[in-house]
Amino acid sequence: MRSCCLARSGRLASSLAAAPAPFDSVRVTVTDAASVTPTEIQEQIGAARSSGRLAVWVALSGEETALLPRFLEAGFRVHSGGGSEVDCYIWTGRGEDKVPPYATHTVAVAAVVTDSEGRLLVVNEHRKRAAWKFPGGYVDPGEDISVAAARELREETSVQAVPRTVLAIRHQHGLGRRGDVGDLYVLLHLEATTTDIAIQHTDEIAAARWITLEEFEASSVHPMNQYMAGVVREALRRRGAGEAAMGLEPDRIGKLADPADKVAFLRPADWEAVALSRR
Repeated sequence: MRSCCLARSGRLASSLAAAPAPFDSVRVTVTDAASVTPTEIQEQIGAARSSGRLAVWVALSGEETALLPRFLEAGFRVHSGGGSEVDCYIWTGRGEDKVPPYATHTVAVAAVVTDSEGRLLVVNEHRKRAAWKFPGGYVDPGEDISVAAARELREETSVQAVPRTVLAIRHQHGLGRRGDVGDLYVLLHLEATTTDIAIQHTDEIAAARWITLEEFEASSVHPMNQYMAGVVREALRRRGAGEAAMGLEPDRIGKLADPADKVAFLRPADWEAVALSRR
């Protein structure tokens, strides 16, 4: 393996250490923030280019963030950040920069929960003109959407439910400070295993109750709620008629290379019926 820790002059940079990183790049670590010089930064860039690496990455945290202007002057760009850490990179490959932007979308879920009578569980938030809505919220890092829906439901109402299918996904654009962030809002159907309501987030949720679909439709004229009501109506109709469930079912498989690394898939709810029809 080619070493990427040697500076272009052949000496080892004492304040910066580099190691191979994914996607044929280099990850630089600051070992002595007080000693980092513009020359050492340029040496790391040159070493990466001469060894055919595509990018050089550096994460600065705490007191190291004082070095950010120095890295920016060397041509680095801020890629992401959070808390007291910022991650920067410089493209060292040939041609255009091919590093994808960070976090182009946020993901949120809405839990459409039904009980044995076909009623829906809805909540009302502490907001002016707040209407009845489905429980839900943002998906945590590393969390499956089905798990997130069940968690948000439990945290807001104490109701337990089993995720069944993804009914619809709303894709919205133009969010974020610069209008360059999108949002995926995933509507999931869950079947309740308990029905007793106990509001947990009293600072956020004002009320929660079970209502009929007709009551939900009459409670809001918002186009999105009306659209979701139509989706739910069709899903309930299919269930009542004994037809194949509507939507996509969350499914999990492990990567062959690492059984501990899981990947979530969405497959047709009538997967077995589809497979049989193709035999």
